[in-house]
Amino acid sequence: MSFFERAAASLQKNGLGGSLRYFGNELRMQAFRLRYRRTGRPSPAEQAAAPLPPPQHITPDGNGEAPPGRLAVQLHLFYPDTLPDLLAALRAIPMPFDCFVSTDTPEKQAQLNAAFADAGIPATVEIFPNRGRDVAPLLAQMRERIDGYDYLLHLHSKRTVASDFGGSWRENLLRTLAGSPAQSGGALARLAADETLGLLFPAPFDDVGEYVTWTFNREATITLLRRMGLRDNTTDPPVFPVGNMFYARVDAVRPLFDLPLTPEDFPREHGQRDATLAHAVERVWVYLAAARGYTYGLLADPQQAHGA
Repeated sequence: MSFFERAAASLQKNGLGGSLRYFGNELRMQAFRLRYRRTGRPSPAEQAAAPLPPPQHITPDGNGEAPPGRLAVQLHLFYPDTLPDLLAALRAIPMPFDCFVSTDTPEKQAQLNAAFADAGIPATVEIFPNRGRDVAPLLAQMRERIDGYDYLLHLHSKRTVASDFGGSWRENLLRTLAGSPAQSGGALARLAADETLGLLFPAPFDDVGEYVTWTFNREATITLLRRMGLRDNTTDPPVFPVGNMFYARVDAVRPLFDLPLTPEDFPREHGQRDATLAHAVERVWVYLAAARGYTYGLLADPQQAHGA
């Protein structure tokens, strides 16, 4: 989608005020990328901290059997038309799980309740304000529930409307996390077998390499760590589940759910592409887990791993 097409779409959806905010974020992101390409390094505020332990590189190859432990799956469905992709991912999980679904309107809630009933997958579907993308609903819906589980899988109806690769990126994330019982079961079995492993997420999709940066989010990420009583252990470049879909050991990420963050702490939706609290939360998971003594793993896309 060209700049002018995005401008027209934003004006139609957000009005003049929302569009000015949207393209202010766009211009700041482009300025950052230009500076990075010219100098080969980010700004002084983004210099490296103490390095993280190296990741585990994991090619899941489960046998389809259910690993031990209790699993919660949280889905945020702003775009219900992507539900078939997400239902396919749920059907690939080879262990029992409880499914929690967030959306933003009563109409979508009714549609999703009917769809999950037709699919034979019990789900708790709840409404949350359209703030904080998938992040605010994840925190709000699971805050009082997460202690009942050992592992969390977070998925959402990612579309990335400001790019030409949103659909292929979503497919990559879902395929890598739960594209088959062998893929999902292998990832969960690895979490169950290695008690030092706190997070598992896909290696960054090829087309999103330029997004694996701090841009304007490092200070907000550090603030989140400090609010949890943790030191600044951020690194440059940042390490995070790009696209915010992942498996987590609950103990590795529990402090984030203890923070008194509500949907109202997140800005109203104006098509922001960067520099919001949701972007900071996306970047804090690995550093939170590391501060609690856990490592992380990068999951290989099965199409690349098997030469497809």
